[in-house]
Amino acid sequence: MRSWLPLPLLVPFFTLFATGAGTGPALLACGSSKVCSLLACQSAATVRMTATVSAADLARATVTACRGDGTTAACASGRINNVPAAPGDRLPFNLSGSVDVKGVAGSPDATGGYLLEFAYNLEGAQPRAGDVYEVKVVVDNAAVAQLQERATYETSQPNGADCPPVCYNVTIDKTKK
Repeated sequence: MRSWLPLPLLVPFFTLFATGAGTGPALLACGSSKVCSLLACQSAATVRMTATVSAADLARATVTACRGDGTTAACASGRINNVPAAPGDRLPFNLSGSVDVKGVAGSPDATGGYLLEFAYNLEGAQPRAGDVYEVKVVVDNAAVAQLQERATYETSQPNGADCPPVCYNVTIDKTKK
């Protein structure tokens, strides 16, 4: 009886599933016995800070978030259109510019400080040790809150040391505790 698939098509099929059985999707390099799973990860930076300002000042503030090498930076700016008032509020605000970053404003703490959190999407970027993250909150041409911090990235390789992707993540937390 004749098989419905020619033998040359069956060998790669069985090789792929035999080497990656039970581990999810796998990639077998041509001419190699190396097997890489296909798990994904995302590179990102999170920056948290406290801005001790009045609700009225926060509503008038311009917020700028940057990522750079200490000499040049890519930045995004915006305004916090909805100032959080109720305990536990976390309201997103938009920033636009040459870096992909999203902002969230949290309700004020006991000292009147508003939590500001910035999520930088680093997909497609080239994260490097020592990248500088900078955030400024400006009211009436005066910085009422600012942060400048060098990054120390944690790297992860969910598919193993010899397999892509390599992801870079950092959290910089300068909130008042």
